[in-house]
Amino acid sequence: MSRSPFLADSHVEPLASVAVRGSLVSRCVEHARSASNPERWRSAMPTARPRYLSQQALADELGVSVRTIRRRIASGAIPGYLVGSRIRVKESDAATLIRPIAAGVA
Repeated sequence: MSRSPFLADSHVEPLASVAVRGSLVSRCVEHARSASNPERWRSAMPTARPRYLSQQALADELGVSVRTIRRRIASGAIPGYLVGSRIRVKESDAATLIRPIAAGVA
């Protein structure tokens, strides 16, 4: 197998050797962790994206009607987000609808 002239540089590794050592992401994380700043490796970790739920999915999850979800959005109890022509609710915002009750109320 002939080598590409682009792989002649010493700082470029052939793809096969990269696959043996692990994924590019894991190598970057290992490199960042070995840096002198211990907090630096956190920036190399992928962050979770917020999850947006439809009104129906949220209503099913909470056991309420879609109309209740719409009323909560209209009153400002939870923020609604327009995604295209659909209204979505961030899953973390929906947690504000659930709150504990005092003992003896139920």
